[in-house]
Amino acid sequence: MITIEKVGNPKDVWVTCPGCKQLYYIDRLFYEPQYDKIPLHCPFCHLEFAKEDSPMTWGE
Repeated sequence: MITIEKVGNPKDVWVTCPGCKQLYYIDRLFYEPQYDKIPLHCPFCHLEFAKEDSPMTWGE
């Protein structure tokens, strides 16, 4: 198996929707303090939820 190392800072954060449990990614920019009050929108079930409500998050 070949592994590829990413160079530089990752630009995406992976989140899991608390409603349908689907995994998707958002731009890391949405984790900046000025976006703290903006809910995330699941592209699968269209649920809007707070970042803290995601059961699993990768790349914070």
